[in-house]
Amino acid sequence: MISTSIDTNTLPTLKEGDSGLSVKLLQKLLIEIYDYDYVVYDAYFGNPTKQAVQQFQREYDHTVEYKLPEPSYNDYGMVNQITWQALAENISC
Repeated sequence: MISTSIDTNTLPTLKEGDSGLSVKLLQKLLIEIYDYDYVVYDAYFGNPTKQAVQQFQREYDHTVEYKLPEPSYNDYGMVNQITWQALAENISC
């Protein structure tokens, strides 16, 4: 389990095709906190990661105070500051 706080203001917007440590953090959250076990933990934002982000955005949209991207928006499946904040909601410090 992740045992540190995350400053979501410093995290970049991520989209399919991106790679690096921020993608690895995203994948770790999706796998360990949200149980999206089909995500590949490889630091590459491929289709499995995008599908998990879209699933998260659909499932958690009604449980957070801010509006997550909807399927009709261009940023659906992307991880912007709003999505990072929603992902960080369930992290225990």
